[in-house]
Amino acid sequence: IVTGLGLELYASAEELGEPAPVLLAPLQPETLVQGPGYVVLEKPPGMRTEDALQWLQKSHPDAELVSRLDKQTSGCLVVPTTAASANALTRQFAEGTVHKTYLALVCGHPEDVGRVDAPLSLSQVGGGSRYRAYVDKQGKRSV
Repeated sequence: IVTGLGLELYASAEELGEPAPVLLAPLQPETLVQGPGYVVLEKPPGMRTEDALQWLQKSHPDAELVSRLDKQTSGCLVVPTTAASANALTRQFAEGTVHKTYLALVCGHPEDVGRVDAPLSLSQVGGGSRYRAYVDKQGKRSV
């Protein structure tokens, strides 16, 4: 399958033949901070948030997601490791009291200061359980 990110190949070892291709090691997040009821992970680009959660659940079986980062986005992911901390973080996200900061790497010479303020809507992708944001005049304010 050719995507905007390159070629994705789905094949069995028999189909690939000899010599066997060298595969990259699976991506893994890094634990940045750990506290009572939470872990902060550094999620690398190319890793799904759900895969970062599975990695963390090996050491924290009660960990659950309350927010996500896009697959190609790197960044810090706060993951609650108890039901109580999951409830607290979910409430904070719902109330809008969580402060997020985004940093973009760009080519060229952008303005020293700026703000992107475009209304966003969501479209379903992947069977109704996943959504993709897009700019839409009728959408929700992004700032």
